[in-house]
Formats: sequence, C-alpha cells, structure tokens
Amino acid sequence: MGPTNQRLLHLYKADLNLRKAEDDLDKATRGVRVQKKRAELARQHLEETHASLQRITAKQMEMEGDLKYRDEHIEHLRLQQQEAKNHRQYQALLQQLNTQKSERERVEEEGLSQTSQIDALKAQEVEQQEAAKVEAEKATQLEAEIEGRTAELQAVIDELRPKRDAAAAEVPPDVLATYERLAENYDGEALAPIGHIDGKEERYYCTACNMELVVDVYNRLKLRDEIITCPGCGRILYIPEDLTPEMAVRQKKTAKRASRAKTGKKAVKRDRKGVPIKIKRILTTAAAESLHQGKDETAEPVEVEVKIVKVEKIAGPFTVSTRDDFAARVASEFQAQDVDEVYVVRHVGEDIEPEVEVPAEPAAEAAEPVPA
Repeated sequence: MGPTNQRLLHLYKADLNLRKAEDDLDKATRGVRVQKKRAELARQHLEETHASLQRITAKQMEMEGDLKYRDEHIEHLRLQQQEAKNHRQYQALLQQLNTQKSERERVEEEGLSQTSQIDALKAQEVEQQEAAKVEAEKATQLEAEIEGRTAELQAVIDELRPKRDAAAAEVPPDVLATYERLAENYDGEALAPIGHIDGKEERYYCTACNMELVVDVYNRLKLRDEIITCPGCGRILYIPEDLTPEMAVRQKKTAKRASRAKTGKKAVKRDRKGVPIKIKRILTTAAAESLHQGKDETAEPVEVEVKIVKVEKIAGPFTVSTRDDFAARVASEFQAQDVDEVYVVRHVGEDIEPEVEVPAEPAAEAAEPVPA
C-alpha cells in the first residue's frame, strides 16, 4: 500500500490500542464512580433534610413569638373590658377578645404540627448522616483498593497517547479529518480490511458490511497511494496482512478443468462454504444495500442467514436493516438473474424456520463459465 495508507493504518492501530486502554480504565473505575455518585446523593439528601429542619424551626420560633404577642394582647383586652364604661363598649371588647383567642388556638395548633415535623426531621437527619458516612467510606475504600490498578492503566494511557498523536501528525490534514469523522461514527472502527470472496478469482468485499467491491480494489490499494472507501459503510479500506497477492489474485483452474472434462458441463463456482458464488454475490450486495438504505431509520440492524435448501448450505451471517427488506431484495435479484434456488431467510439463531421462499419464475441454474 502507498505511504498515506500505511500511515493511516499505523494511526488506526495506535488509536485502537489507546481506545482499549481507556476502555479498560473506564471499566476499572466504574464501580468507584457509581459509589461516589451514591455518596454524593446521600450527602445531598442530608443537606435537603437539614435545610428543611432549619426552615421549619425558624417558622416555629416565629409562631412562639406570635403566641407571646397574642397572649399580651388578650390580657390587655381583658383589662380594658373590666374598665368598660357601658354595655356597648363591653360587647365590642368581648368580640375582639374572642377573635384573638380563636386566632391564638389556630396558631397553637399549627405550632404543635410544626413540632411533630421537627421531631421527624431530626430523626431523619440522624439516619441520613449515618447513611452518608457509610456511602462515603465505601467510596474511599473502593478507590483505595483499585488505586494500584488505576495507576497502571493510566500509565499505559500516558504512554500510548503520544504515540497516537505522533501517528496522527503523519497523516495529511484532509485525510485525518475524514478518519476522525469515521472514528467518531464507528467507535474507532474507521478502517476496514478487504476480504476475498472465494480465494479463486479477483472478487473482494468489505469485511465490515459485506458490500462487494470493485474488481481492481486490491491492485489500487496495493500499487497506488489512494484512499478508497467502502460504498456501503464509508469506512476506509485496507489490505490485511494475511491477504497475500497469491491468495488475492492467482487463479486456480486445474481442478475446475478436470471437473469440466469429466462431466462435460460448466462447473459452478462456489465459495469455501459450498454456496454458489453467483448466489453469494447477490446475497452480499442485497445485504449491503439493505443496511445502507436503512441507516437513517431508528430500528437497530439485525443479523440474518440464508439457507440454500437444494445444496443444504448456510450463507451468512449478513447484517441488514430488516429481514423482510433483505428477503425482498434477494427475491427480486434472483428473479432478475434467472437463479433457480429454493432458499430460506431467517434471523441468526432462530429455532423455527420461516416459510420457504422461492423465486417468482424459476429457471435453469445459471452457472458461470470458468476462465480458460
């Protein structure tokens, strides 16, 4: 691969190592963070109870002052009543006296209610003080227990981050911007290795989304300094170390020639699982199209597999938007290409097989010719 692709791959590996170390640290400290949150909530509840207790206590003190004032006023009215000069004045003072007594009773009852609330809040405050203390001690203990492990993981991160930054500095700015965007969308999985469909001819696919790629993708990545993205998922493609030129390009024809000489028929190309290559291409393309069309929908993608009934082979799994959408695309393409195969589309791990799906207009099996 060209230098830009090599630098991208170096950045990708450094980025994955750093993300893994950060994820390990996050998992190691998750328990401490949860416990600290509990301790913080316990402290907040204690503060709220204390504030309520102070507020009600202050209100009770105001009521006590109000009662004292009313008692003095009632006593003053009684003295005035005793010195009343006529019946009319006496009755007026009596009415004021009764009103003040009634108000005093109301204030006194409210004061008793406040006293009950204060007693309950004091008891609650004591309980919450103990709970907050326990939660804080647990958080401190957990933090002390993982202190060594946390320090080790942080040291790994501190060692990996400069390497990742140095690798990023080697990548051209425009390419780096594309990489960062993809890394954000795919949780760091910005690159995807290409795969060889059958090991016998130049047919490749994106291992991240199963989209079939153009025939010359291997040669372009191998010989040019070119950034190529998958048309399905948009990830940047690269050649994995185990996909050598011999595996990716060389044609193995001897076995097919012998088979053709014995049978007098054109051999049907099959992948390593025994699924006809023509069918595998249809399924791979249908899966990529289904996933691409459904990427804006809220439903999560699902994994399905296809059982080719005639040859008792399983193709997949494929990641698609929905099983029904994928099945419809496969049926349409089978009919368009005159493929006569009975097959079943089902979710991965599904115990009960759904109804067998058959192409609308069966035709003779289409076998591809083998290059001479």
